[in-house]
Parts: sequence; C-alpha cells; structure tokens
Amino acid sequence: MKKLIILLLIPSLFTLSCKKDKDDSDKKPPAETVTDANGNVYNTVTIGSQVWMASNLQANVSPGSYIYNNNSSDIGTYGRLYTWAAAKTACPSGWRLPSQDDFKTLSQTLGGDQISAGKMKN
Repeated sequence: MKKLIILLLIPSLFTLSCKKDKDDSDKKPPAETVTDANGNVYNTVTIGSQVWMASNLQANVSPGSYIYNNNSSDIGTYGRLYTWAAAKTACPSGWRLPSQDDFKTLSQTLGGDQISAGKMKN
C-alpha cells in the first residue's frame, strides 16, 4: 500500500505524522497500528479512503531529528522535529511523504478548506 506522512512546518524543521492510501491490497482491513524503525507504535485513523497516523512520528533519525525544546518528555506530545533530508528517511518502511493531491483529498473528505482543520484537531 502507498503510505504518506503529514508535514507541519516548524521554522525549517518538520513534525511528521503518517498516512497510507488504498491500493490493490485494500481487500483486507487497514492495520490499526504502524511501527517505526525504533519500535514506536502509532495508532491509525481512517478518514474517507485514506488511513493516517493519529500522532506525530517519534523516530530518531540521525542526523536531522531533534526534540522540541530539547526536552525528552515532549516527545510523546510533539513527536520529533525533522530536517527535510531526515523527513525523507524517517518514514516507517513502506510509508512516504504526502503529495499536494493527498492533502487536497484529505481536506475535501473533511468538508473543504474552511472546516477541515477544525475537524483534524479531533
């Protein structure tokens, strides 16, 4: 399955959360969790035909991943921050960064640009 990661711009660093699309293997239900290379497990959420990670990625990628406020207790809340180069390698196996079309589909599924952000907070 194709999988994606949501990027939220934080002054030249990114926080990551993953998403996957349906493909030929969508005959079986999507996994309810995904595990990164460091063994961190993330819940997933289905939004329309897309399945996304429900929290920010916490994978430690070196070089290029950082802890918000340099405080390790913040990892559970904020995940890690990534440089662009690290973001491209931080995805769990089989996952990838999203395209603009992926974000458009997500926004349209949630009712359009005017209300989708509020719905994503939930």
